[in-house]
Amino acid sequence: MLERLRQLSRLTDILVVGGAVRDLFLGREQDSPDIDLLLPAHCFHDALAEMEQVLGRSPFPLSAERGFFRFVLGGATCDISPLSGELAENLAQRDFTVNSMVLSLGDYLDRRLDRVHDPYGGRAHLKEKLLSPTHEHALQNDAVRILRAARLMAEYGFTPTALLTLQAAQASSLLKECAGERVWAELARILNAPSAPLVLDWLDTAGVWETVLPELSREKGVAQNRYHNYCVYEHSRQAFRFYVQVWHSPDFLSTKLRSRVQAELAELDFHMQAVCKLGALLHDMGKPPTQALREDGRITFYRHEQVGQEMVSAVSGRLKLSQAEAKVLARFVRWHMYLGQLGRLPRLHNGHLYRIARRYGEASVPLALFAVADFLGKGEQAQHEQNYGRIVHAAETFLEAWVFKKLEVIRPELPITAPELMHELLLPPGRWVGETMDYLSEQAAMGRLTGREQAVALAREFCLNR
Repeated sequence: MLERLRQLSRLTDILVVGGAVRDLFLGREQDSPDIDLLLPAHCFHDALAEMEQVLGRSPFPLSAERGFFRFVLGGATCDISPLSGELAENLAQRDFTVNSMVLSLGDYLDRRLDRVHDPYGGRAHLKEKLLSPTHEHALQNDAVRILRAARLMAEYGFTPTALLTLQAAQASSLLKECAGERVWAELARILNAPSAPLVLDWLDTAGVWETVLPELSREKGVAQNRYHNYCVYEHSRQAFRFYVQVWHSPDFLSTKLRSRVQAELAELDFHMQAVCKLGALLHDMGKPPTQALREDGRITFYRHEQVGQEMVSAVSGRLKLSQAEAKVLARFVRWHMYLGQLGRLPRLHNGHLYRIARRYGEASVPLALFAVADFLGKGEQAQHEQNYGRIVHAAETFLEAWVFKKLEVIRPELPITAPELMHELLLPPGRWVGETMDYLSEQAAMGRLTGREQAVALAREFCLNR
């Protein structure tokens, strides 16, 4: 895209600013499909029209009154804004010093880094891997920059300066006034970063959870039973940490199965991957409101999965999740214990595997992996407990069926359709139809269904016993 604009840049000053310049210095320019350009304010609309001709497409306005426009070409975006006043003033309003450097378009394309304009010490901070705000009100002007800072720490390994941490703590309460879509866009990138666990503490220190995920913040100090070494909050942190490890390296699986599982995870939509990580972080959010102390001194959390599922709508509404994303988050919270519970049985049969898939749905692979991470999050000795081996075996058994026996066990084909079954049993439409078809599918998964007549007989018996 930018090469097409080179000729135009000889007639009009076009400046590249922000993350693209930062990534060029880091040798990561391939990580910057999004480019920010500045055009002179006095000829902004004429230059924008010429860009439209060169690129062969029209921009759409991000903020027409402020003169912010965006071109989209392939998988890349190019944001255009006018430069009015002094360049240093424009850069002073940007978020972080490492994002407040600018190059002319020609110098950027030719990698002439010595010509960079860097009035706020961005290059020095890049060398020291420090992340610092450009000015004293940087985060208060836009609180989403707190999450952007955490994302840059997770993705680039930056260390926050004391000033950044102080500003984040002072501005975190303002996140409640920010659009949920913007908050989720940054949070999703944080959660998907391999080093995400390293920045969770910083977000906590900054008070982000109290505003963005108060359900997580309420877990602090909530004691658990003797099977856990940690309070609910610390367990959630540890389970998330192990989940990120297991997601990227499910080493407990056989080599053949591991490659198939990792391929399926990679095919998930970016935001769906993030929802799974969010589910890992919030899986026990139903525990604080359900904690009870029995007379014998035992702590219980009866129905915390169901209560947590009821809390999902508040989280989804706050972050403006899609219906599909909210559904997956609800599955994580509601069914995160299910595989572990079945794993304690003497034997897992195909009917159990079918039931797991019915409850996990489209999140089957991520949830099966989380069952292992959830157990590891109990404490340092969890990996040496007998039940750990059982859960690993259950997860592997289920994933083998999901990958290699999907048509036989997970989604078996039935010899009769729902309308045909209604006709055979002379019954009207209703909830019974789905329940009966589900029962027949489980019987088919177990190899107990061989033909249409047997399906009708089993269905009739099931309906009589409902």
